[in-house]
Amino acid sequence: MRVYFIIGRVLFGIPLIVFGIDHFIHHDSVITIVPSYLPMPSFIVYFTGVALFLAGISIITGVFAQVASALLCLLLVLIIFLVHIPHQIAADGILTIKSGYKDLFVLGGSLVLFYIFSKESDA
Repeated sequence: MRVYFIIGRVLFGIPLIVFGIDHFIHHDSVITIVPSYLPMPSFIVYFTGVALFLAGISIITGVFAQVASALLCLLLVLIIFLVHIPHQIAADGILTIKSGYKDLFVLGGSLVLFYIFSKESDA
């Protein structure tokens, strides 16, 4: 059964790495999503890219995976409440709600991983 957990970690981590890299490659597009009331939008985009990239690496390798999954949860909660919900209230379009659901889905997976990694560290 351990092999399924490893495969799952890889399948979960790869998109995080890709999303992280995407924040650098498509910075000019991603920055348009950052609400105007948040300071330093460029820093936010790059910081989020680094955080996603490192979370993906950590979850795949298992190095600091419990911390990474917990911080990923925090990052996603902030994105949902500071970006997606305000965009949806302002009715900025269907893309925002789809991205919000994607982040909610990843948040659920991150919580499950945090639970599993915390159980492994207890053993």
